[in-house]
Amino acid sequence: MTRRRKSDADEILAFVEGLEAEPWLGRQRASWASTIYHYTDVRNAAQILGDGRLLSRKRCVEDGIEFVSAGHSDIVDQSSKTHGFVRLYFRPRTPTQYRCEGHQPRDIRGPAHCPVPVFFLFDSRCLLTAEECEYTNGNFASSHSERGSTAAFLRNLNFKLIYHTTWFRPEDRDDVIFARNAEVLYPEELELDGLREIVCRTGAERETLMSILPATADPWRTRIRQERQGERLFERRWAYIRDVQLVRDRVVVNLKRRSEPSEPYDFEVTVTQPETGEVLVHRAHEMVLPPHVAVQLPRPAEAVGVNIQLAGNLAYKGTVVRKAVFES
Repeated sequence: MTRRRKSDADEILAFVEGLEAEPWLGRQRASWASTIYHYTDVRNAAQILGDGRLLSRKRCVEDGIEFVSAGHSDIVDQSSKTHGFVRLYFRPRTPTQYRCEGHQPRDIRGPAHCPVPVFFLFDSRCLLTAEECEYTNGNFASSHSERGSTAAFLRNLNFKLIYHTTWFRPEDRDDVIFARNAEVLYPEELELDGLREIVCRTGAERETLMSILPATADPWRTRIRQERQGERLFERRWAYIRDVQLVRDRVVVNLKRRSEPSEPYDFEVTVTQPETGEVLVHRAHEMVLPPHVAVQLPRPAEAVGVNIQLAGNLAYKGTVVRKAVFES
């Protein structure tokens, strides 16, 4: 797809180049200026890659497309002006992501919830210069947000606040949180031609995405990767699956949990024979998550299908091949 460019696209490109070179960004944020970010639950991500486009909430509803909503239901209901736009961010780890990322127990999680987040990393030069692209100075749902579409508007955004990552004074809290949620908007839909990479939190979650991708998403498989060490796209505050292994006649699930695991989770695992779909083991109970869960199989297997639900949401799905264990 060839996008129509803004009349001041060259000014926007010059601004991005200058922003990339700003010394205050430091090593960690150096790549932010070249990237526009969108995160969504793994189930949505598979559908988006299969369809080849991101759709606004309004379009999904009109087209009858089911999706996992990560938005706070009360805020969604009160912010209808946002429903007609595809919403992306200038940065990862926004305040919105902080509240909704990860598997949270049913009895304490809030209305905003994104159990298995997947990041889409878009090329900022491609997106920001497109004729239909708009930018906001903060959370678009806020009554005092402003939006514009010109190089002048983009230059006037406070990127030191948008890219803010450190502590702040209590009196600055509202301004910082508002700016960290600054958005990039597309009306109705966004084709994926500017998409560079798809990033998953763990290897297990990458396996999950790969296993649920429709055939139409096959061209994207080579761009799906695990988060690199030090990249810090994800908050990692709540529970998630690190990896799943098949060792002899056991499936071993390695989990990440909060340092003080006081909240019980609904944990459900189904192990199947890959060729026939025969259910070998099904376990479902509520428990405080340990770092490891071992599921005993009725007989040794070379490969098994594994589906894990945490607190009622998909946490892992994939085919696990037996791991060789060498004994001294």
